[in-house]
Amino acid sequence: CKLTLEDVGLLNIASSPAISYKTISNAFTPRIVMLFGVSTDAIQLPFLMPDLKRQSYNNQVYLAAPSLQALENDKEMKRKLWTVLQQIFSL
Repeated sequence: CKLTLEDVGLLNIASSPAISYKTISNAFTPRIVMLFGVSTDAIQLPFLMPDLKRQSYNNQVYLAAPSLQALENDKEMKRKLWTVLQQIFSL
C-alpha cells in the first residue's frame, strides 16, 4: 500500500447529517469510502450492505463497518476488518 496522509480524507458527518454519497464523491473523488458506524442510508447510497463486506459502486469501493466504539473490544470483528482491509488495499 503506497498511500500517504495526502491520500486520506476524514469526514465526520455528525455535523452534516444530510450529506450524500454524491456530495462526498464530487467534493473528494474518493476511490475508497469507509463508513464506520454509518449506514448506507445515511449517505443516500442506493443499496444496503452488510458490515465488513466490500461493495463496488460508481467506480468506488465502499466498506461499511461497525462504529469504532463497537470495534474497540471485539477481537473477532477487528480480525474481520483487517482481512477486508487487506483485500481492499492489496496488502
